[in-house]
Amino acid sequence: MIKYADIKGYKNLGEIHLTAHIYQFVENDKYEPIIILVHSYEGPTEVFKGYLYNESKTFKSVDLTENEIDEIEKYTGKLEQVEFDAFINNTMFAEYYNEFRGLE
Repeated sequence: MIKYADIKGYKNLGEIHLTAHIYQFVENDKYEPIIILVHSYEGPTEVFKGYLYNESKTFKSVDLTENEIDEIEKYTGKLEQVEFDAFINNTMFAEYYNEFRGLE
């Protein structure tokens, strides 16, 4: 179960909302931390890693490291890294985040 994952350099904040099946990991001790979101329930595991900017409603993706992939896949099996808009699209939060756009 992904809720037991220990990703080096990140704090495991657990499930973001009861029954959401989305788990959040936040980079330790950073003013502007990278976040890792993992959606793992039915179907393939999807992961977003990057920055979310609520004020500008934008996001910036960052590639997962091999160590991060290994730690997540240890609990979820094969994962697919996706952009934030694709990640959030099939979740209960899609309506709230539908205006977010990727930064170039």
